[in-house]
Amino acid sequence: MNPFTTYQFRKMPVRIVRKSDKNYFVIRDICNILGWSNPNRELAKHTENVPLYERIQTPGGLQVVRLVPRADVEKLLAANSGHKALLLERYLRNEVFPKLDAEEKAAAQVRALIVGFISTMHTLMTEQYFADKYHGERNDRRK
Repeated sequence: MNPFTTYQFRKMPVRIVRKSDKNYFVIRDICNILGWSNPNRELAKHTENVPLYERIQTPGGLQVVRLVPRADVEKLLAANSGHKALLLERYLRNEVFPKLDAEEKAAAQVRALIVGFISTMHTLMTEQYFADKYHGERNDRRK
């Protein structure tokens, strides 16, 4: 199970699951807000989404949900000219997307620091290995 964050749009949940360093939306939440009863049909109509499912813990217990990337949520909203879609798009653009972008940027910086640290440690350990190896050989030759 991956961690998820819940945002509230007009007292309705918008759950976002973090999986493999990417954010995915629970499509059922988006479709409920837009008044669509069949998320799979809407996805098939407006996107080329490959099904991705995840188990998340909810107040009612463990639940399997279908996840979609941000790009597919944007395609669904663009295909719907209704008032709810406009309000949801505005909410996501002003409230949710900036937070997700900031989290992704911070995660990328942490990854870059870790990679840099590992690379530096590898270089230092390699240098130390060869210094010890060749320093020991020079001492053996002197004897």
